[in-house]
Amino acid sequence: MKYKLATAAVLGTLLLGGCGGSDDIVNAIKDEIKDNIKEQIPTGTVDWGSKETVNNITLTTLGMFQTFGPVDSLVWAVDEAKENRKCVSGDYQKSGDSITFNNCKGLLEADPNAIISGSVKVKAGSNQNSNSYNYDKFTVLDGDGDKTTVTGYLNVSNNANDTEGSVATDYLKITFTEKVNNQVKDYEYGLVSYQSNWKDLGNDAFSLNSNGTYYAKGEKIGDYAVKFQTAKPFIFESEDANPTDGLLKFEDLANSRNSVTLSANSDGKTVIYQSLNNGQQFINETITWDDIWDF
Repeated sequence: MKYKLATAAVLGTLLLGGCGGSDDIVNAIKDEIKDNIKEQIPTGTVDWGSKETVNNITLTTLGMFQTFGPVDSLVWAVDEAKENRKCVSGDYQKSGDSITFNNCKGLLEADPNAIISGSVKVKAGSNQNSNSYNYDKFTVLDGDGDKTTVTGYLNVSNNANDTEGSVATDYLKITFTEKVNNQVKDYEYGLVSYQSNWKDLGNDAFSLNSNGTYYAKGEKIGDYAVKFQTAKPFIFESEDANPTDGLLKFEDLANSRNSVTLSANSDGKTVIYQSLNNGQQFINETITWDDIWDF
């Protein structure tokens, strides 16, 4: 298993690092990456007849759907290094399109005490507002001592006026390591075939439309995989607001008869929360967004 993950990481590096070769070679690399990804996705399922389980999956899926938090952190540090901002401690080296961080502290605005290690390759896209970021064992040790390790890549693109853009990946693996009761616990999440599109609607409002697949390993409810999509784009009045419109649907990759829908109400506070367990209605209630974030 570790060998397959390492292979996927190396192939991702080659693919985004501007290696030479024909389209046939590039397509072959992509196919091999997809084959390696398939081996990481759990084939079993969990108990969708347990409200604790469904709540847990709902919270995780909502986090995957709204990825701007982790994406901002991943891209921010690299862009700061590209602009030659200094580390408070540690350092980084730039060579061609690669940046290698060595215990660099002070680059993340959201957590100034975070320490960054690992390497990233950055490749410019078709316009000046488009970049590909390929992460190889990119590690962030936060101020609380918890560690996040990222392997995979992101394609981030905005239009010239920054009024709309997208974030996409074929594969991004994130491993969280934390201490629980003096024991180290690992959680692994893989984001697969993901794309999120946003559009500025004016007066700080924006829309968000996402689809993709992710898997989760190490959670107490068990290992699982989910496919999700916005059947109707989510509308936010601002970055700090809850949605006032939109419909998010997601289903168990192992059994499509296990599913959840979240339908935003126009009050910006409540959401219609429904789920199916093997095709039978299990949850049907209106709750607040705060309730979900507290799951």
